[in-house]
Amino acid sequence: MMTDTAKALIPSNAFLEQSKDFHSQAGAVCERRLLKFTWLKDPANAAFPGVYAAVDIAAKFGNIDRYCGYIVLYQRPSGGNFRVMRIESNFIDNATAKSIEKTQSKVELDRAWAELSANCPNFPS
Repeated sequence: MMTDTAKALIPSNAFLEQSKDFHSQAGAVCERRLLKFTWLKDPANAAFPGVYAAVDIAAKFGNIDRYCGYIVLYQRPSGGNFRVMRIESNFIDNATAKSIEKTQSKVELDRAWAELSANCPNFPS
């Protein structure tokens, strides 16, 4: 379900391996919020003409309390199925968060998360 552009950035087998590793590390989904849907048709700065849908996401998993990201879907001008154009995930797993807080400070953990989550459009700060 990935576009050729997305496949060129990461081969399918590498994507599947990364996904498997993430889900193994993250644990069960505890909460997933779809924050915003943005629809664009033929945007001026896009790589290709067509319809784009961006979905901003926030989530919590068994081992990750800090997660945000987005998925960009693309549909060709001729129609058809939407395909994944881009995925971005930003997170700090709970073990790393605990380590940062213990060895540095809560302020440093908050700073690190603010920096990561700045990459997530529409993520509540």
